[in-house]
Amino acid sequence: MSTTTESQSESVSTRKTPLLSLTLKEFEERMLSQLGEPPYRARQVWEWIFSKGVLEFEKMNNVPMPLRERLAKEYTVLSSTIVRKQIATDRTGKILVEFADGQQVESVLIREEERLTACISTQVGCPIGCVFCASGRDGLARSLEDFEMVEQMLHLRSILQGSRQRITHLVVMGMGEPMLNLKNLTRALLVVNDPKCFNIGQRHVTVSTVGFPRQIEELAGMDHQWNLAISLHAPTDELREKLIPTSKGIAPLLEAARKYYEATKREVTFEYTLLKGFNDSPFQARDLAKLLRGFPCLVNLIPMNVVEGSGYEPPSPKVSDTFAELLKKSGVRVTLRKEKGAEIAAACGQLRMQAKKPAPRKPPGDVKIKFKKRT
Repeated sequence: MSTTTESQSESVSTRKTPLLSLTLKEFEERMLSQLGEPPYRARQVWEWIFSKGVLEFEKMNNVPMPLRERLAKEYTVLSSTIVRKQIATDRTGKILVEFADGQQVESVLIREEERLTACISTQVGCPIGCVFCASGRDGLARSLEDFEMVEQMLHLRSILQGSRQRITHLVVMGMGEPMLNLKNLTRALLVVNDPKCFNIGQRHVTVSTVGFPRQIEELAGMDHQWNLAISLHAPTDELREKLIPTSKGIAPLLEAARKYYEATKREVTFEYTLLKGFNDSPFQARDLAKLLRGFPCLVNLIPMNVVEGSGYEPPSPKVSDTFAELLKKSGVRVTLRKEKGAEIAAACGQLRMQAKKPAPRKPPGDVKIKFKKRT
């Protein structure tokens, strides 16, 4: 009995800790207290990872070899791997990322003339169940740790290897509902904003949510300048509840959005996915304009990405243009999103659905996936 216990303890002790589960400050403290090295060594490692894109300790040649060897033995920079990568003709890149427990999420890199935008996921699957979205087909498997979100950024950056381009914007519009993983998300966003890490300004970050008023108000009170996008998709409660089963009413959502604007002075975006014959009529455009009249906001119209088996399809370009024009004539600021990466299933959840496979019951033995609670 005691031999088995000792063997299990040895197995656990050999597992590596994901380095990015630590903040730089936490790593500096460990560098001194556990590794017996000056804190500046932690900053050197951080520079290799975030400034130079080097993810293997053995290549960090200004770090002493004994320390590199110990770091490699006890830590891993990436606890996840890219298991599938696709590049569209418009150069939109999509990756399927697999974590230590076998769960998978999608991340996307969107190229535009003056910006390079990363889109990351916050959960494996989604608990919301929007009827036109592939992400929630199988419900929620689990929420992501903060470092698993940061790792998606590093994986996306690897697509740019050899290029002078850098990721300039982040949208949290991948799989999952960000407001239901808010603590981990905010920790990840602080890494994204940190000048020593990705150095993406707060105003270049957008968090998209189906709308949870309490969490939106909590986010508003954090004194950050992140942009908020709310997935509205309908001008009435009755119609919205058919699309989003968890919807609890538009009025409290709009009130929370107003509070977010008042706290941050950041214009709120309302996302509206156009579904043929369901929410794309001129009558519904006028209802939407009436609902948002006087609100400092932008409406982002999104012709639906076709999801096999959903029963929904996008309207014609003419119908989409008419809907947008009616909003403009009513004084609502509006954009009509162009489709990106259609041939690589760039819409949320589609690539994972295509590649879905059973996850192993146990995580690999070299990476911890349980962490001490942070205060």
